[in-house]
Amino acid sequence: MKKELKALKNDLVFAVSLIGDREKQEDNLGMWTHGSASLMVVADGAGGHADGAAASALAVSIFEEVWRDRQQELLNNPSEVIHQALKEAHQRIIDQTGAGDAGHSGKAAVVVLLVLPGEYVVAHLGDCRMYHFSRGTLVDQTVDDSVLQILIDSGRVAPFETYHHPDQSKLIQALGSTRNIVPHVDRRPWMPGDAFILCCDGFWQELHTGEIASVSLGSLSAMPQTLEDLALLAVQRTKGNSDNVTAIGYFSRPPSLLGRVVNFLFSR
Repeated sequence: MKKELKALKNDLVFAVSLIGDREKQEDNLGMWTHGSASLMVVADGAGGHADGAAASALAVSIFEEVWRDRQQELLNNPSEVIHQALKEAHQRIIDQTGAGDAGHSGKAAVVVLLVLPGEYVVAHLGDCRMYHFSRGTLVDQTVDDSVLQILIDSGRVAPFETYHHPDQSKLIQALGSTRNIVPHVDRRPWMPGDAFILCCDGFWQELHTGEIASVSLGSLSAMPQTLEDLALLAVQRTKGNSDNVTAIGYFSRPPSLLGRVVNFLFSR
């Protein structure tokens, strides 16, 4: 089990990654913090592709380079820089795992989150997800690039019928794919006390949304353990047939009473 915890002034960033019942770990993650900014990435090498692990590692390495070499540019123009980084990751995966041929390259789903004071930028391709919770309530989540999501949007499959649906893992776009990618990039507000979960499908497909929401309840110090328990539960529920399971949680401290009063007055 891979675990990593970063303690910020008011917040915590915690990551857990399990190989599950697979022979190889094809997930990769990255988390970097400085001052009031945090950048997180979860990448999942697409199943059935021999170079999936390499593809997910390359995706994470691109954002490590961005954080190291272009941090100020990222903070000044986050949506544009993240979009460019995903395009660069896509091409690098094709060049390095497919010798320039996208049809033979590794594939990876990815989700990226940049948390800034009062706002965040989220980007994704494939079926890695971001969940945004406020005290147990789901505020927002990403929408998968999958055949199953198309069936849901068209009304041909009801949400309650999606658990372990055969089309869930059929992606319509991913890093390294043969199609030209169109990354989803959004910029949204958040408040102190909110929590974010980034995860691969091996995590979310075995858990109910209410269970994932539980990570945003309780004390700040208990939230990393709750996320770890959920990752272990995702493995156990498959009864010996689990995927790799990877998740990052960004947990923020709720505002003080004075902070809540100020937030209320300025939101009127």
